[in-house]
Amino acid sequence: NRNDFTRRDAFWLFLVRDGKPIAGTAARYTDLAGESFDSFLRRTSREQYQRETDPIVSVAPPVMERLKGRLIYLGELELHPSHRGKARKLFRFAHVMMGMAALKWPEFEMMYAFVPKQHVKLADGYGFTWKVPRAITWADPVPLGRLNDHWLVATSRVDFEQAWAGPNSMDL
Repeated sequence: NRNDFTRRDAFWLFLVRDGKPIAGTAARYTDLAGESFDSFLRRTSREQYQRETDPIVSVAPPVMERLKGRLIYLGELELHPSHRGKARKLFRFAHVMMGMAALKWPEFEMMYAFVPKQHVKLADGYGFTWKVPRAITWADPVPLGRLNDHWLVATSRVDFEQAWAGPNSMDL
């Protein structure tokens, strides 16, 4: 209810086995159209987390510097407990999502996600080429599902195309 997603700017992908969902994730396209990523995060987080004041203390400078223009956010990844710990399958699922997002919004400049510190070691397997620790520092109380030690992981369209083109492309 707190998001205004439409088919034009968002979609969800579910992995179903024997008629039951075992994994799900979401993608959302945002064209900042000149707005800074810092401003966008602060503006949307107030509403999303139902705060009267800005819920963000700071955004890491490298994030503010490099995330601009047309962005694809990948997130809300959930796995059924019986399917956790299977990195290769998870990577394939993420690759399908990234490929679908790139096909839907081919004009993107950066594709990004936030991951907990303990999961950043998986960023290469997902296909992200850039990582920033402590991407956002949240005001107390930290919003549900967010952490001050989240890393931002990202890949530019140029890096994505390089990784996915030719005989040495990502292993699907």
